[in-house]
Amino acid sequence: MKKVIIITSILFYSFYANAQSDYLLTVAETKSFSEKITNLFFTKKIL
Repeated sequence: MKKVIIITSILFYSFYANAQSDYLLTVAETKSFSEKITNLFFTKKIL
């Protein structure tokens, strides 16, 4: 029974870690995308 709990927790942890890294990547991509848009907007405004 203990083995099952350990395996389950390992699977859950690896899934959780993958979800976290995916989320962080998405946030980083969104941030850089919005920064690009903002930069475009400001350069257009200056010119």
